[in-house]
Amino acid sequence: ILQFYEEDLKRLGMPAPSEPVEDDEEDFEVENILEKRIIKGKKIEYLIKWKNYDGPEDNTWEPADTLEGVGDIIKRFEKGLDIGKEKEKAPSEPVEDDEEDFEVENILEKRIIKGKKIEYLIKWKNYDGPDDNTWELADTLVGIDDIIQRFENKLEIEKEKEEAKLKKTNENKDKKHKKVRIVESAVKHKDEGKNDKIKENAENKKEKFNSKNTEDVYTVEALMEKRGLKYLVKWENYSEKENSWEPKSSIPEFILKYYEEDLSRLGEPAPSDNEQIEENAGSEEDDFEVENIIKKRNTKKGKVEYLIKWKNFDNLEDNTWEPAGNIDGYTKLIDDFEKKLAADEKIIEQDK
Repeated sequence: ILQFYEEDLKRLGMPAPSEPVEDDEEDFEVENILEKRIIKGKKIEYLIKWKNYDGPEDNTWEPADTLEGVGDIIKRFEKGLDIGKEKEKAPSEPVEDDEEDFEVENILEKRIIKGKKIEYLIKWKNYDGPDDNTWELADTLVGIDDIIQRFENKLEIEKEKEEAKLKKTNENKDKKHKKVRIVESAVKHKDEGKNDKIKENAENKKEKFNSKNTEDVYTVEALMEKRGLKYLVKWENYSEKENSWEPKSSIPEFILKYYEEDLSRLGEPAPSDNEQIEENAGSEEDDFEVENIIKKRNTKKGKVEYLIKWKNFDNLEDNTWEPAGNIDGYTKLIDDFEKKLAADEKIIEQDK
């Protein structure tokens, strides 16, 4: 039937011949079996090399039960498979090779595959290109226990250092949270009658700074560097590792003035004459004029604080949280902010 149609493809669609067409059997004679596969765990198929058909595309997969008269070829193929399996199981004979070409020089990294298998990134001796480094399974690396142990010790040391660094960072954060911030809030207001009240609040804060228990107070020993509107502060009785960047608003005014008059003084001890606070309390009040109120929050102790945008200080880090008492000279600003806040909350409630 196949010959009938392949002789003339125009016959496709015509009835097939009812009698067998003489065929040259040698055209489809099995010459060799190349591969074997099992379909869905049951059906066995072989990849057949047909005699006189030498192109790889001529090879075809055929079910085992359709291959008649080729039992010897199948047996020979299956026997070859068994021998191959035995060779895989048997230990391979040592092959003469230049071992130094594949000698482990160092271990660079480590990774765990799927949470189980350990692999190391190997630097091979005499192979110096990054592309020559390869990932190798730990259980295939024989005779380099000392290199592996040295690498693992290094990892352990690095891990301990990282944990110590993290612990130190957390301790520094805790200390910083406890740090008493001295914010100069003596600001100039258009209503001159309210200036005295503002100055009084600033002076009260300075007195608290000087009278507070030393366990809770960080005393400025020196200003070390300046960056924009911030200074690197060296704290008294603390190592340089504890130095921190503080905004100008957190530094006592008499200390700030001392350094800003001559920046070459940075690194020198800060002045200790606290009487300069009173002399300078009103000299630069314009530097801390409230321009706007941005946010509001309640502290854990129930105190109300506002996030202040200071006039002529336009960087976000210059904004500071101030207790409501520090800006009570800005009643109109506070009232306008509270009205807007209430209106916003009402809109949000309606949307719900």
